[in-house]
Amino acid sequence: MVNPHVSLILCFEKCSLSSIKVEITKTGRVVKGQPEYEVAFSVNDDCPCVEVQVVVGCNGFNSVEPIDPFIIKKDDSVGGCLLKNGGSLFQEEPLKFKFAGQLPTDNFKPISSTIACS
Repeated sequence: MVNPHVSLILCFEKCSLSSIKVEITKTGRVVKGQPEYEVAFSVNDDCPCVEVQVVVGCNGFNSVEPIDPFIIKKDDSVGGCLLKNGGSLFQEEPLKFKFAGQLPTDNFKPISSTIACS
């Protein structure tokens, strides 16, 4: 049986803000004159934990397509956009959404998160 303290140490050693991957891809569609993008957030394979309360930069971000605020929501109190209402971001299950409009100037770069180990 693995010592839970060792698992916790591994979690904090292998996971950090840089463990959050952001992939932005142009879909090729144009919506109301704006290019459409698909954005995927996930956790690197070497991080055995989940990240919660993930905030990404979203300066200048706008979309002519509606976006589910549960997925990504601008929140000035946290200085960016909150993902999944603060819920868990997993490596096995990327969080994806599409939007048409301007990319944020900071390209959704992770600003802060909390590492959650079990």
